Amino acid sequence: MKVKMKNCGPCLKGKLDGLVYYGNKNTNNIYARRYVKPKYTEVNKKLGLATKHLCAINIPDEFTNELKRYVMLYNANIPEDEKPIRSSHNVFIKLMYAQAKALGIDILELNWEMVESQDLPCRSVKSAIEAGLLAEVKGM
Repeated sequence: MKVKMKNCGPCLKGKLDGLVYYGNKNTNNIYARRYVKPKYTEVNKKLGLATKHLCAINIPDEFTNELKRYVMLYNANIPEDEKPIRSSHNVFIKLMYAQAKALGIDILELNWEMVESQDLPCRSVKSAIEAGLLAEVKGM
């Protein structure tokens, strides 16, 4: 049993009796779901490589702050058919995948040096919204 209480409020995190517990800091809700052992496939391998690649990208602090502001404004004015965004990192991942798709390249080829040298729309939140890579929000 690996269950621990965090100091961020009522957040339970871990596995117990075939369930996985996790919490949302913003809503102070605790969720439980059945643990399902993932099957190892080529798709999982590719997704893992892409995630490691995107997490290794060092983005400027100003851009991180823009992403956090975008999340705050998006969650304040959520469209009825959409779910809230949980973190700015999720927006970054979504943005980079959208940019790679727009360029027609593999996500592993996209890096921050390419973004800066080619002045791609994913360099700022405002230009990403204007290019249609992110949903438009009021206040950006």
